[in-house]
Amino acid sequence: MKNITEHQDNCPMLYILDPSKDITGAFIAAKNEAKLIQKDFNVVLVLPSVSKISDEDLTNFSKVLRLPIYDIRKSLSSILLYFPMLIISGWQLKQAMKRDHCKVLQVNDYYLMQGVVARLFGFKGKIVTWVRIDHRRYGSFFSKYWLKFDYWASDAVVAVSNFILSTLPESDKNILIYDPIVDDVPRFCENKKSDKKKIVYIGNYMEGKGQQHAIRVFISIAEKFPEAELHFYGGDLGLKKNKRFKAKLEKQAKEAFFTDRIYFHGFVKKTASVLHDAYMALNFSESESFSMTCLEASAAGVSVIATRSGGPEEIVVDGKTGYLVKKGDIEAMAEAMKKLLTDSVKNEIFGKSGILYVRQKFSFVSFGQNINELFSGDKK
Repeated sequence: MKNITEHQDNCPMLYILDPSKDITGAFIAAKNEAKLIQKDFNVVLVLPSVSKISDEDLTNFSKVLRLPIYDIRKSLSSILLYFPMLIISGWQLKQAMKRDHCKVLQVNDYYLMQGVVARLFGFKGKIVTWVRIDHRRYGSFFSKYWLKFDYWASDAVVAVSNFILSTLPESDKNILIYDPIVDDVPRFCENKKSDKKKIVYIGNYMEGKGQQHAIRVFISIAEKFPEAELHFYGGDLGLKKNKRFKAKLEKQAKEAFFTDRIYFHGFVKKTASVLHDAYMALNFSESESFSMTCLEASAAGVSVIATRSGGPEEIVVDGKTGYLVKKGDIEAMAEAMKKLLTDSVKNEIFGKSGILYVRQKFSFVSFGQNINELFSGDKK
């Protein structure tokens, strides 16, 4: 266990069990949460031992514990290895919490069974399980059983959006808590007076995220809007299938006549660095349980065009802070982009409206209050 910051002597201990092997939306949510509640809790982050997240990104946590958390895959050898590793990591988690006199465990997504194992080994404290992804689309045979075990072991089950809440079985343990927009996200609501109109697409390069649709749409409108540029930002999480997908996107762009106006960038830790001069933001995903990228874009004062894919429908107000379009509807995507590229005044109004809307609905103050109530036992 590595000490990151000094403990607050009188604060209770909170363990957050997170699956992230690299910077992900779940990790960013845990990092933001730790920052917001660090005056009330000593937050310990539990990561897979193979996680590549650097110490620089872990400064919000009191400690970091790395355990042999193993992903299950579609092979017999993987399944055979998964269960003994689950027992080992679950036991180690329980023992660590015992040493730290920790009485609260947050499981940062439902498929992490180490919390269930810790309960089986006698952990008596509170367990709160977050559901951050659509369990129906996870693609694992074990998914429905994991969810059942979570309800047995957990004192509360938190959905990150109404969309996710609608997928869960009815239970008095269910709670809706939106991830917040942290207060240090800058506001960029001034009109973007530039010769270029930068369209940003923030999201890891992986199937289902919809970057290929953005390329198709951009190609269809690029001749009419010579000032427009399309910029992708994201990582591949070190996975071969994601690297193949990114290569496919790059090939798609190279085959277009407007390839010199389509750019591929790496992962960005601070979205403000790419949103400050953005004209609009896109998200054409097939499924989003929430969408931190849409939230941060709106909070920064950037109009958003997103698909009706779940979470974005609770962030983007259609016709007021951006546009919502049907999944895979290239014509609707193109029409929405043309409307905003043609009307810079409307685009600016959408951006300013987005700031007001998301900073009220996804307030970090409300989030902090909800977390304190939940972990203190006042909320059931």
